[in-house]
Amino acid sequence: MSQGTVSRTTWVERLCQELTAVGGHYHQVASGEEVARVIIDVARSQQLERVVLWRGAMLDGLALAGRLGEAGLHVAVIEAGMDREQARRLCAEADVGITEVDFALAETGSLVLASGPGHPRLASALPRVHMAVLDPRTVVPDFETLLGQLQAGDLLRERSNLAFITGPSRTADIELTLTRGVHGPREVHLLIHQPA
Repeated sequence: MSQGTVSRTTWVERLCQELTAVGGHYHQVASGEEVARVIIDVARSQQLERVVLWRGAMLDGLALAGRLGEAGLHVAVIEAGMDREQARRLCAEADVGITEVDFALAETGSLVLASGPGHPRLASALPRVHMAVLDPRTVVPDFETLLGQLQAGDLLRERSNLAFITGPSRTADIELTLTRGVHGPREVHLLIHQPA
């Protein structure tokens, strides 16, 4: 096993630990069928029916829209040329938002999503549950490494902004009574897609 593989494995393990510490969930999946099964199980366990889904190379390759539709979920796919108001409405009506993850920070358990045409940030913020699909090769150890990756790549030229998601939404009142889901999803599930 190469040093890069050992490091990447360590970063993914740290990411999972940190995500769990802030109230998130993670799932190791090896196929499109497994990704769909996790989403379907979470949706059914909470009686959720409406799903909004980004278009993207990974999500399209996993054929999620078809798999989830066959399971009886109502799937809306956000297209790159879609009217902003229509995309906003679909995100607001959805129970589950499914996105890809552009990068993940191991040191904080944060997911980094770049929004732009076909990738509205509301898909991760408005639905009750956010399901994020991750390629483990995009996990970086820290913020400094992320900045280097962003400067070296084209992502910032192609998308309008970055969102950093660290666990589910939570807030507390003056008496420190914790409430989840006020300003974003009540649950965040990370699906780490690593084909066997």
